[in-house]
Amino acid sequence: MKWQIAGVIHQQEIMWSFGLRWYALLEANERAQANRIVRETGAQSWVLTGGQICSVGLSEQRVRRKKGPSFVSAAAYFAQIYAQQQVAAIVELPIGKYWFVAAQQGRVLVRGDHCFTDLAQAQAFMASVLADNPKLGCLHPRVSYLQWQDLLEQTPPAEWIQRATLQPRRAMNRRWLVAVFCVGLLMVIYYLWVGWAASHTVVAANDEAVPPPDPREQVLALHPQAVLAPVLEFLYELPAQAMGWSLQQAHCDLVPEHLVWHCAAQYQQAPGASDVEAFLNAQQWQSQAQMVDLQTFSIEFPEIRLGSQPWMAPSQVTLLQFLGYLHKQQAAFSNLSYQHRHQSLATWPGRTALQTQGPLRSAHLLYAAPVHIQWYQAVLRVQPPVQVGMQHSRLNLTLEGAVDDAQLH
Repeated sequence: MKWQIAGVIHQQEIMWSFGLRWYALLEANERAQANRIVRETGAQSWVLTGGQICSVGLSEQRVRRKKGPSFVSAAAYFAQIYAQQQVAAIVELPIGKYWFVAAQQGRVLVRGDHCFTDLAQAQAFMASVLADNPKLGCLHPRVSYLQWQDLLEQTPPAEWIQRATLQPRRAMNRRWLVAVFCVGLLMVIYYLWVGWAASHTVVAANDEAVPPPDPREQVLALHPQAVLAPVLEFLYELPAQAMGWSLQQAHCDLVPEHLVWHCAAQYQQAPGASDVEAFLNAQQWQSQAQMVDLQTFSIEFPEIRLGSQPWMAPSQVTLLQFLGYLHKQQAAFSNLSYQHRHQSLATWPGRTALQTQGPLRSAHLLYAAPVHIQWYQAVLRVQPPVQVGMQHSRLNLTLEGAVDDAQLH
């Protein structure tokens, strides 16, 4: 429910707007993200609040840049007043309605701008928000609500009104975009030509240069368990479901030159789930998240370091022994693919591809392989409900590895 109230401040006609839709902005370029959300939702105007962490409020109000009154978000104005606090309040408006507002460090919360015709409804909604945000304090603990005039007791600085004023949706200048595209294309062609010329100029010097050491040597000297165990522990600790948010998949790639795994995950919102801000605060992922769309976000996690256990090659292993080992593991995996010397890997010379698919719980069985397997990719997918068994689980893990053919006789 949305309302508007007319007023005058600094001899300027003001139209206060209540009940905007608010979204948390988790990326550094908050203005670019805000404009993207405006385009996706089809909103006509918007306002930005907050400092280090921001939020954007969206409105269907069409705003003219020069003519007419200034449309000002009441919630954004409230956030300016209490920029150093974390507070919520119920305010009785001159039209006899009730408005709930909540802000944190100058930023309007996602559920912090709602209008109600009934005081009891407003109080129940406020109790729900305070329960989800324990750090929020009620601005009027001894009375049921404040009056709208209480927020206007002192004439606000013009800067506050300007910051809380709704901005019109940015129109797209197609000619400008075409010009930028053409200039960018010309620059790409130019730099490709410069790079090609430079590479042919120094080819003789490169032929005489001493080749650098292979960055894969360090990781190949480690036991496969030292490589695989850290990423499996990380995947075990990822919440599959929490506060109505569900893990879709997690993707991990080995970075051999740094002896680490790089992992990312994607979560999706289910009906009735908590807002993204509360979920990220609970997981302490605020600085690592990027919104994919309004119901999905991705997380880039810190590097996962490998273990240090060295690989001690056995004296002799035959191809038949290794194939027998793989045959025993088939009972715990839905798919296990390996063809000796038939799928050589360019990134791992002298090695053949090995792929396994199956429950996450089965992956530790691969620690005991009799030959060196260099694991370099792990993808965890959350499947629809399936009949649980030795070979099947909702947490389905795909592992990519490279088998050292030289150790097989």
